[in-house]
Amino acid sequence: MADKPESRPISIPQVLAVVGLVVIGYFVYSFGLLVWDGLSLKRIAEGYERDIATVTSDIDEIDRQKVYVTSDAFAEEYARDVRKWTRPGETAVVVLDAPDADWRARPGVQSESTHSPKEHWREWWALFWDNSP
Repeated sequence: MADKPESRPISIPQVLAVVGLVVIGYFVYSFGLLVWDGLSLKRIAEGYERDIATVTSDIDEIDRQKVYVTSDAFAEEYARDVRKWTRPGETAVVVLDAPDADWRARPGVQSESTHSPKEHWREWWALFWDNSP
């Protein structure tokens, strides 16, 4: 008969070593996932903190505008600049743009009343035959 190699039975320390390696591998994998999730949450929290800082600065700007709008300085500026109101004793001056002068009234330009229209066929006749009809 052929000699069969002797099979060694698996010993208890070998089984415990394999089980221990599997458990250690699971713990390492689980710890890696926790670290990854923690970093992701940290990035998300930093984004929220930036958004909160932006909104806080916007709120501060709105509060400053609210204080200005409720002040007498804003009411004075609005009354004078937008509504063109004056105080008693003041005179409002409204500057109007000068109307455009008629182009015919400019020097060097003849108006239509003094210009006599020339018939165009006479210009063409003079161009080709060098004499007027």
